[in-house]
Amino acid sequence: AHCLSRRYSEFSQLHEELCRRPFAASLPALPAYRTFANFDSRFLERRRQQLEAYLSFLCLHSLVLLDATLWRWLAVEDATRAAVSLVVAHSVGRGADVSRALLDL
Repeated sequence: AHCLSRRYSEFSQLHEELCRRPFAASLPALPAYRTFANFDSRFLERRRQQLEAYLSFLCLHSLVLLDATLWRWLAVEDATRAAVSLVVAHSVGRGADVSRALLDL
């Protein structure tokens, strides 16, 4: 298992970078940021759940999975990234992306 801790600002940076990609229109919005939210445990738990759902969505989005941005953010090993990228590219019929996925390593 891979455990990764990220701050809201890191999620925001990931989202901003993904929003510059051609598939940006298909991305959900990030959960809201609220100043001084660190003092509201219910808000923090709700936002944690929303960020987890956001990340789950990204991990099921074929075009996001073919982009290196998410993989770098997750700090995933190159071999794992290549394997998943190959499977995704093959399943969506994007043969050119298979080659690109290998070259990006």
